[in-house]
Amino acid sequence: MKRTKTLIGLVATVAMIVAIFTLFASAFGGVKDYPSSRGSAFQVMFGYQGYDAVPGLIAAFVLLVVSAVILLIGTFLPSKAGMIGLGLGAVVGIVGAVLLFFGPQMFLGVANAGAPLVEENPTLGVGLILPAIFGIVGGLFGLLGARNAMKE
Repeated sequence: MKRTKTLIGLVATVAMIVAIFTLFASAFGGVKDYPSSRGSAFQVMFGYQGYDAVPGLIAAFVLLVVSAVILLIGTFLPSKAGMIGLGLGAVVGIVGAVLLFFGPQMFLGVANAGAPLVEENPTLGVGLILPAIFGIVGGLFGLLGARNAMKE
């Protein structure tokens, strides 16, 4: 049973790490003539081309990183501590992944805060959809690992 928890925990950790690295893809879709369509999710979240940083996306990124670390630590902890670690890492990762789905609205909220109204209507791009999906999958695997750790 211990090998199963370790394997599931490692799969959850790898899914979170993949979620972090897929943030290098294009953040938005649906905009053609605007500069925000030409940037990765990292560029959008930390500000570029005159736009401000997006605190909600930065929080989602930090939650994904924290989740990956907690899942990795929880993978190698003994039964009850491993259950708490994997469960906590899974919940933190799912929260960060769900935040990514609100990326276009967060971007428009920041872009329209101090400047004239931005006329763009960005939609979710690959750089926000893939990390959210991998984050949710990693969280579900983390919950499965926590369930297996509880049975030990």
